[in-house]
Amino acid sequence: MTQKHAGFTLVELLVAIMVLAILVGWAIPSFSSLLGESRLVASSNQLVGLINHARAEALRRGDRVWVSPLARDGVAVWRNGALIWQDLDGNGLQGDNELIRQVALDEPGLRVLGVGSAAGLAPFGFDAAGFAAGEQSYALIFCAFESVTPGQRLQISGGGQIRLVEHDNCG
Repeated sequence: MTQKHAGFTLVELLVAIMVLAILVGWAIPSFSSLLGESRLVASSNQLVGLINHARAEALRRGDRVWVSPLARDGVAVWRNGALIWQDLDGNGLQGDNELIRQVALDEPGLRVLGVGSAAGLAPFGFDAAGFAAGEQSYALIFCAFESVTPGQRLQISGGGQIRLVEHDNCG
């Protein structure tokens, strides 16, 4: 009488490992893209929160409040983050005692492009009524370096409305 042993043959085991390797190889790029997209959304949401805070501070203080890119290693770019401040001495520059809040972004794979005054280092802001300074509209576009997925566009209207929408042209 022959005994039957339960288990897998070597061929069955190798086929199962090959199928698993193919599935993992197919899923990793999708997962990587998903992670990049979620980091992009998190970074843009941080800056949306900061800009909403700047508008609220302008209303609360009854004075103009500014938003400008954060300087790191002597270079001020939106990718580093942003800060909000009130120009107490009226010189048009952010001083040590004028800082309200800052948000640093530690996302090396992020590109942030400014449109309007936000394109340069010139700050943009909100007046005492919550309107964009000079009633001029601004936009920041968030894109990931390594991804071709759509980015996000942060729009600030002249009336002070802040919206975050999908931006298709990141490639």
